[in-house]
Amino acid sequence: MFRAAWVLFKRDIQLVIKDRMECFLVLMFQATVVGIFPLALSDLKVLPSVAIAYSWVSLLLAMLLGTDLLFKKDAEDGSLAFLRQSATPFWLLVFAKVWAHFVCTALPLILFSPVYALLLGVQVSQLLPMMAHLFLGALAMSAILSLSAAFSLLAQSGAALQVLIVLPLMSPVMILGPQAMHNPGAMYGLLALATLFLSILPVLSAYILDECYES
Repeated sequence: MFRAAWVLFKRDIQLVIKDRMECFLVLMFQATVVGIFPLALSDLKVLPSVAIAYSWVSLLLAMLLGTDLLFKKDAEDGSLAFLRQSATPFWLLVFAKVWAHFVCTALPLILFSPVYALLLGVQVSQLLPMMAHLFLGALAMSAILSLSAAFSLLAQSGAALQVLIVLPLMSPVMILGPQAMHNPGAMYGLLALATLFLSILPVLSAYILDECYES
């Protein structure tokens, strides 16, 4: 059972490695967002005070761009229908795809985040805690985006539906994330959200994807 999920996880990562363009575009999008932000400030002295929060915003926007890596291509080539017929529980396979999305999309963004953070004025001593918090937040974001991607396939109305689903669920992550740097309680809240969303949302996404093929 778990072997099939592991094989799917490795297969999704290998596909992204073979076709690096989408991952590259996500990284370039994050770099563009980070580069544009200082241009909107009249006083660059305030940049270090908002740099952590802006690192979270750039992570969220870049991960939204990579949502199609979750289910869309598999739905188009028929792989998703095949996975539904597998002896392995479908929710477990969706869970594996969520983790593959995290590794292929969020992890590169997190690894590059110290470079952007330093350019924005974050202190070197804050980089490792910031990356740890981004790691937890990105796990929660990947789970949320799996639900959004599943609903988009069901309703065939990507952008508007993503906004309605993503914003309410992302709000607590985006609130707790920047606060975790100075508030241990926020960090534990972020850990709880990541655990909760990873436990529930892939299962719900699998149910919605089932409805796509039964409706």
